[in-house]
Amino acid sequence: MHHKPPLPGFAVRDFSLAEDWTFLNHGSYGAIPRSVQQEQERWRQELERQPVDFLARRWPGLVAEARGQVAPHLGTTSDCMAFVPNATAGIQAIIRSFSWQRGDSILTTNHRYDAVHRILQFAMRRAGGQVIEVDPSANPTPDSLRTALLAACRPHTRMVVLDEITSPTARRLPIKPLIEDLRDRGIMVVVDGAHAPGQIDVALDTMGVDFWVGNLHKWVCAPRGAAVLYAAPQHHDVIRAPITSHGHGLGFHAEFDWTGTFDPSPWLSAPRALAQHEAWGGAELRAAHRQLAGHFRDRLYDALDLPNPAVPGTPHTLAMIAVPLGVPTTHVPAAQHWLAAHKVEAPIIPWQGQTWIRASAFSAYNMPDDIEALIALLPKLRNVLRDGT
Repeated sequence: MHHKPPLPGFAVRDFSLAEDWTFLNHGSYGAIPRSVQQEQERWRQELERQPVDFLARRWPGLVAEARGQVAPHLGTTSDCMAFVPNATAGIQAIIRSFSWQRGDSILTTNHRYDAVHRILQFAMRRAGGQVIEVDPSANPTPDSLRTALLAACRPHTRMVVLDEITSPTARRLPIKPLIEDLRDRGIMVVVDGAHAPGQIDVALDTMGVDFWVGNLHKWVCAPRGAAVLYAAPQHHDVIRAPITSHGHGLGFHAEFDWTGTFDPSPWLSAPRALAQHEAWGGAELRAAHRQLAGHFRDRLYDALDLPNPAVPGTPHTLAMIAVPLGVPTTHVPAAQHWLAAHKVEAPIIPWQGQTWIRASAFSAYNMPDDIEALIALLPKLRNVLRDGT
C-alpha cells in the first residue's frame, strides 16, 4: 500500500524539546522521542533490580539480541557489527588497531570531521607518518573526488578515511565509485557514516569497505551513546576496542561488548528507536526530511542573495543543508552564543576560511516556518560575525 510522506511536524508532541526554541540542529546530538526515553528508563530500572545478574550473567545474551535487531537495518549481519559509544570511538578503535610505520600515510578530505582529523594526526605523528588532506572542492563530484584522492596516493598510503555525509558542509560524498579503485591498490577504506543511519539507506555488506562507523543517536533518534562499528570479516582478528579490557584477544564481539562498567541502556534501546523510525514511515520519513531540507535551502539561498545550486522547489539530497555566509570566521564562538541567546539552535561552522550555517530538517518535529526564525536573524548574525558585537 502506498503511503503519503509524513507531514512536517506531525510528531512534535512525541519529543521533549523546549517550545520556546527553534531547533534546527538535529544533526549534532539528535533528539530522543518520548517512546525511546521510556524504553531507556525501562532498561535502567531493569538493571537496578539486580545489577550483578544483569551485567555479569544476562548481558551477553541481551547485547547479542540488540545487535541482531539493529544489523538488518544497516544491511549487514550481527557477525560484522559491534556497538560503540559514538562514531569517534569507532574511528579511534580502527586507527589504534594497526601498527603504523614511519613513512606511512592516511588520506582523507578537507571535509572531514575535526575529531577524526585529530585522531589521524595523533597516530601519524607518533609513527612518523603523514595525514594527507585533499580538496575535492566545496561541492565534490565523483570525478573531482576520484581525481584528488588517486593523485594523492603514495607508495605507503595504507588507508583512506572518507565521510559518507560531511559534518561541516552537509555534502554526501560520492564514495561508491572510489572504493574498488582504492581496494585494488591495496588501500584500506574506512567510511565515517556518523550522519548516515536514519538519514540515507545503508547497505554495509554491499558497500565493499573495510570499516564503517555510524551514530544511532542522530537521525535514528536512539539515546546518546549508541553507535555502530562495522568491520569486514577479514579484519575481525585485527580490530581492537578503543578500551583494552577483559575481552581483549577473545574475538570481535568480546573485544567490544564489555570494556568496563557503563550504562548499557542506549545500546539496548536502539531497536526501539529503529522501530519508531519505521513506524513514522521509514523511507518515507527520510524523503520528508529531504523535502523539508529543500525548502530550507531555497529560503536560505534567497535570503542571502546567493545563487541556488539546485532547482528551487526540489528536495535536497540530504536532511541537512549548509550554506556559506560570506563573512570571516574570527567571531564564530561569539556569534554562536548570540544565536543561542535568541533561542535559535543552528551550528555556525568555520570551514576553509569561510563561515557556514547548517540547518537540519527533521520532519517529525520541524516545520517549514522554522527556517524563518533563522532568516530573520541573518542580517544581525552576519554583523556579529564581522565585528563580534
